[in-house]
Amino acid sequence: MENGNGRRTLLQRGLALIAGGAAAAGGWGFSRRDASSGSDRQLVVYGRRRPADAPGAGLVSAGELLDAPDGKAIGEFYTNSFGLAAPHGPQPAAAEMEFQILQLKNGSLFSMRGGASGKGRGPAALIGGTAHFAGRTGAVVERVVASEWQGRDLVEFVITFA
Repeated sequence: MENGNGRRTLLQRGLALIAGGAAAAGGWGFSRRDASSGSDRQLVVYGRRRPADAPGAGLVSAGELLDAPDGKAIGEFYTNSFGLAAPHGPQPAAAEMEFQILQLKNGSLFSMRGGASGKGRGPAALIGGTAHFAGRTGAVVERVVASEWQGRDLVEFVITFA
């Protein structure tokens, strides 16, 4: 396969992922403001990862979005990772790109992040949204939250709008 075709396929998959998330988002209606500031500049939600029964190619994680660490379900999230095929095995994490969809009741948010830096995963770029979040940009920070669940099952998403 020629390099141009491989990159084209990667871009087509990424665009299909974003378009699919936008189509699935249709009619939901929820948004949570940051409790401390009461502004629309920051949104904090929590994700409880589901065990992956049969993960698809590139699926990193998926799960429920919650309004608080032990709160009620308000949506879902999906994270996919894409890397270029290499003749000698998988590329290092730095050569990957991650796409994430946060589906809330009143719209979806789309973010993407390049590979890990020497300091680990950095913030993701918020690249847009649908419905209530149409045209929004900013950053998404994902961090593990200590909880009753074992391992890295509960994460906090801090979304800061530009």
